[in-house]
Amino acid sequence: LAAPEDVSSANYQKELQEVKAAMGNISDEQRLAIRYWAGGGILRWNQIMRSLVAKRNLPPAENATGEYPIPNAANPNADPIFPFANPPYASRAYAYVSVAQYDALVAAMAYKQQYKRKAPYQVDANITPVIVSKSTLPSFPSEDAVMAAVSYEFMKRLFPSTEDTLFLYKKKEEQKWFKLWAGASTRSDIEAGEKLGKAIATKILARYSSDGMRNAIGVKAQWDSLAKRVEEKGEVAWKSLENAPRPPMLPFFGNVKPWNMTNPELQQLSIQYPPLSYNSPEFKKQVAEVKEYVTTKASRENIAIVHFWADGAGTYTPPGHWNAIAEKYIVAEKQSEFRAARNLALLNTAMMDAAISCWYTKRSEEHTSELQSQR
Repeated sequence: LAAPEDVSSANYQKELQEVKAAMGNISDEQRLAIRYWAGGGILRWNQIMRSLVAKRNLPPAENATGEYPIPNAANPNADPIFPFANPPYASRAYAYVSVAQYDALVAAMAYKQQYKRKAPYQVDANITPVIVSKSTLPSFPSEDAVMAAVSYEFMKRLFPSTEDTLFLYKKKEEQKWFKLWAGASTRSDIEAGEKLGKAIATKILARYSSDGMRNAIGVKAQWDSLAKRVEEKGEVAWKSLENAPRPPMLPFFGNVKPWNMTNPELQQLSIQYPPLSYNSPEFKKQVAEVKEYVTTKASRENIAIVHFWADGAGTYTPPGHWNAIAEKYIVAEKQSEFRAARNLALLNTAMMDAAISCWYTKRSEEHTSELQSQR
């Protein structure tokens, strides 16, 4: 970002007048937006993400030909609407948005410290922020505009239906401008923040577009091959028990690029824990244990735990559940935007890596091959 104009410049003085005019004509809708975003953008975007995951975490219904159509990112408004935000999809969505937000805030802080331009209320004593606290941070670039831009750029790709993108655009514009309405940022602060947020998004989108997710679903021939490999070993292959067999859930998600280790490192960790044979005494013992928990040990306490962690269709998935738990600690500890962003980036990249490892161990073709060679 180029250096901003000095606060004594004629252009900046015009911006101060724009801030004062905006503050003097706040609409009820703008006042609500100020209240909504003043508590922190990181948690707000995380809540928005969780709501969209829950909304789209609905398996496609069987069509007239007895098949389950797969949502198509190239035609997101078609039935079924893209995406099916199942747990592996959701883990990746939470991770990329959290990392993008964290990197964007790191970059914003670097420029803030480089240019150290004061906030409007520090320049003009006649400006008193509405609701928003008087932060001592430099105001250029606007961290809220940075966050709004980077969040929107990612989330409109993750949830590209018209209905979802219109909702996301509205939220982006609210966060982008609310500090101008509140007297805490000028137009040039905001425009610089948006520019920076888009640049950060472009960098991370390069990784997003090439991490292997496009091949995670596979095709029927690959699914049948996986089942055949299992059956050839004398084991029982997974199959859908629905009348019209449902395809497996992103069976090759285990080949997606992880964050905190290389693919070979993740694969080596995963194959240390091969599944038990269906015919082994230990597996039969564990099946008996499961039966016991759903019969004689089906206590009220255990059933309550089951419902708490079920996280099935229509929920924000297990990764989203842990984000909701993390939110409680972030709020209780009154963490700054920067610390909250860092913590959620760490949490969500770890959970995405865990999901990749889990799916690799479950049913990836490479894993099946390695297990065959070991046996």
